[in-house]
Amino acid sequence: MLIGCGSAEKKQTATSPFDSSLERSSAEARLSDARAEKNPRLRANLVLDIAQDFMNRGLLAQSHSTLQIIDPSYLSKSDTTDFQLLRMEAALASNNISGLNDALTKVDLASALRTTLSRQEKIVMLVSEAYSRLEQPLEAAVLLSDYEGVFGVREASNLNEKIWLLLQRTSTDTLINYRYFGTSPTTKAWLELAADVKLNQASIDDQYRALTAWLESNPDHPASDALPLELDMLARLPDTTPDRIVLALPLSGSLANIGTAIMDGFLANYYTHRQPESRQRIETFDTAKQNMANLYKRLELESELSLKTLVVGPVTKTELNALSNNEMIPITTLALNNSEEAAHQPSLYLFGLDPRQEMEQLAKGMREQGLQRIAIIAPEGDRNSELINHFAESHSLTGGHIVAQAKYGENRALASSVAQLLSTAKSSERGRQARQATRLKLETVPQRRNDIDAILMLADHDTGKQIKPLLAFNFAKNIPVFATSSVHKIGQRDNNSDLSGVQFVDIPWVFTRSNPLRDQIEKAREEKSARYSRFYALGADAFLLAPRLSLLREIPNSHVQGLTGKLNIKPNGEIMRELQWATYRRGKASPIN
Repeated sequence: MLIGCGSAEKKQTATSPFDSSLERSSAEARLSDARAEKNPRLRANLVLDIAQDFMNRGLLAQSHSTLQIIDPSYLSKSDTTDFQLLRMEAALASNNISGLNDALTKVDLASALRTTLSRQEKIVMLVSEAYSRLEQPLEAAVLLSDYEGVFGVREASNLNEKIWLLLQRTSTDTLINYRYFGTSPTTKAWLELAADVKLNQASIDDQYRALTAWLESNPDHPASDALPLELDMLARLPDTTPDRIVLALPLSGSLANIGTAIMDGFLANYYTHRQPESRQRIETFDTAKQNMANLYKRLELESELSLKTLVVGPVTKTELNALSNNEMIPITTLALNNSEEAAHQPSLYLFGLDPRQEMEQLAKGMREQGLQRIAIIAPEGDRNSELINHFAESHSLTGGHIVAQAKYGENRALASSVAQLLSTAKSSERGRQARQATRLKLETVPQRRNDIDAILMLADHDTGKQIKPLLAFNFAKNIPVFATSSVHKIGQRDNNSDLSGVQFVDIPWVFTRSNPLRDQIEKAREEKSARYSRFYALGADAFLLAPRLSLLREIPNSHVQGLTGKLNIKPNGEIMRELQWATYRRGKASPIN
């Protein structure tokens, strides 16, 4: 799709390896002759033609290196445009982000699009892909919509899908604050629809009404005849929303507080968004008293059972594993936990506060900051070892690795564990041995190891407050420190700044300052709201997901902003959470925008 945006379109024919070798030799000979040309303008044009020829034949490295020797100041205005488009194409193919951004800022798009329709189509696709790769999906969507006329009628459906997916990737704040200065009514309508759907994402019923109203107001819009897949499914919401939801939770016994918190979050969100005409039924089932198998047997025997019934639960891994490894689950089920042992089933979705997802996001965040060599300090125990292994697997995907580990626990003091992690204990021991060997009063300064880019700390709030100063004491004050959500004690503001600078991830719920749902629960459950806040958010998001499960699973890259993170569903039914980044400043946890 992106090939052929140069100044001349060349017909490609199949060639043998021998023919390709001859063509390459011929092109290299031409390049040698071109570089010997004394006229700088003619030389620049000749080299540009050769670079385009390399690109047309898929010789990316040769095209890229040829582009490097062109001085664009000797090119005409139109040839300069072709030069920047070719640079953009090469940068896309090699994922050269800095080169792509430079070419995009320098290309004269208005000049480039004064050409034939077929070439306009290729240029628009190329530039929109550049915007998308540079994480500017809104600009890519606007460009495609503004020039939708250059695409054939047959491409309308694909074009609508691309535009909508780009708009969905755009944040709500960006959409609301965007000022469109173009004149296309089609683009204006796209932006209005995207903003309405984003603003109403807390209620899929409100999204449905917004879409219905938009379709009535825009009957001639290209999307009205060929709705993108997500909007088409949203238009069919009345046929897919469950009319009966069974909350299968532990409402008694040792896990009653957790089950009740999840139920409270679910019902609070349900009553906040319930419509007067809604016939949706909510039931409860105490898994502490009855087996999940009994629930499914009962539901199967009831005559009104249909595909529009949803079970939310169970909560424990034991129940989840037993459920998934039995015969086919007959009813759509949103389990509130994750398990590597759970068997994949088409009707089963897995949604939990899985710490492995935190480890994946921490690994990604460190890689994005260029931090590859990681030291980890963690409590003893098999579960923490599993999390460390999961982090190591994620971080190694792009060349990162763990250079040191230390455990602490009942038999391992924090001070000695930190000294072991940073090798300052060995440094001190070498100084002691030197004094003993020389019998002199030598003054030695311990040194830490210098091959650490960042430290990952697995600790709760109080333990983290002890570890961070110990790191500074062992000469690691300037090394970035990361942690999981366990380091964040919700609602706690310390008088000291022992955790200052620690970066961590947590659910958006705990940072939301103006959330009526959270305020409502905190007033009703004041004594438990902080301790079980993450489970309230889990329940609230279970309600959010209930009518969207099939929609999120069937549409690639689709997501919804929840209170436990930005949520999307993998093909195997596992619901992934992208959490909020935060850091400690002067004793208080603050989100990083």
